[in-house]
Amino acid sequence: MSMMTNLEIDRKLAEAMGYKILNENFRGHLMLIDPKSHDAWGEFSYGCEWKPTESMSDAWKVAERFGLAELKNQRYGNGRWKALMAIKHSYWFMQAEAETAPLAICKAALKVIEGSKNNAAENHL
Repeated sequence: MSMMTNLEIDRKLAEAMGYKILNENFRGHLMLIDPKSHDAWGEFSYGCEWKPTESMSDAWKVAERFGLAELKNQRYGNGRWKALMAIKHSYWFMQAEAETAPLAICKAALKVIEGSKNNAAENHL
């Protein structure tokens, strides 16, 4: 996985979660709507942009969707956060580390997304 900005990560996760991206505001945050629940994030919803790479409440939505199994701060190691995602219908896990808990969750979810794409491609060979 190449280096992505937080906005690129937010965008990719929004798309993977089925959210419709309505716009990107002048601060570079996404304005979204969930087609199923009609929940909205963005300027039209009292300034609450959806940014799971920075907001823990938004990151929890990602954690719930992609199966967060563990989140811990490695206080006695490098001080970074580690997120572990359980892969559905398997015994496999994806993990990622980052400076903050929300970013660790998002990076682990991206690994789940990429792993799903790779498995789908292998099944079509």
